[in-house]
Amino acid sequence: MLNKKQDQVMGGDSIILAKLVQVFVLKKFFPTIQNAYDADIELITTSINSLWIASKGCGNFSINVSTESKDKITLFNALYRVFGVQVSVGKDNPLNIILPAYETLWRVVLCFFIEIKFRNKIGTPVHSFEAFLLHPTQKSFEARDLPHMPSVRDIVSETLRLYPPTRRVYRDEGTRIVAIDVEYMHRDKDHWGRDAEEFDPTRWLRGQQGLGFLPFGMGRFECPAKAIVGPMMVGILAGTLVQGLNKGWDLHDDEGKI
Repeated sequence: MLNKKQDQVMGGDSIILAKLVQVFVLKKFFPTIQNAYDADIELITTSINSLWIASKGCGNFSINVSTESKDKITLFNALYRVFGVQVSVGKDNPLNIILPAYETLWRVVLCFFIEIKFRNKIGTPVHSFEAFLLHPTQKSFEARDLPHMPSVRDIVSETLRLYPPTRRVYRDEGTRIVAIDVEYMHRDKDHWGRDAEEFDPTRWLRGQQGLGFLPFGMGRFECPAKAIVGPMMVGILAGTLVQGLNKGWDLHDDEGKI
């Protein structure tokens, strides 16, 4: 897939980067769908993105009332063709897994790729990803080749800090609603310094973290992949993009802003 897109760009074509990352991450997240039609996968990823955005703007979100009947049928048919399961309301709905896991993941991977590929103020060497992707272990993930050079984990942590998978969390505690602004905490200058809104993986060499870093939640709602699996998955996916899309790419959209 990446070789095909690389050839298209080298041939002068333009590609919507977000769509490329969406399809790439979905295929890697669900390896059994490699032979599915690209049109079906693109339809699913686009629809999921719309559903996710809609869910963040409505308290009582339901895919049954937030989308038109025709659009639902089209999406459900594509899900059946790709995943081989009928979509139903309730616990057996495959969107219950796809929406929160995939939808938050692809955004982080996209931001990682843009920061390293098109901005990269710290000059992170590509060979850092080569070594990790050849042997994706916890040791290679956390390895710092030079004292002043961040590891792949440091880069992932900085991506999760500046672009948290879930920016705001709301919990209904019966008589009250508890809200946490994760994005604000991650960009708080009192905790992270005056450059809190800048992408700088070297800050992790200084050990900045503590309670100001909550990309995977905490307490009984903490993501079980927090320790190593989740961050390594981001590193593998984003590192593969950095390695695979390595020539002829320029970013042209809203002045390169994410």
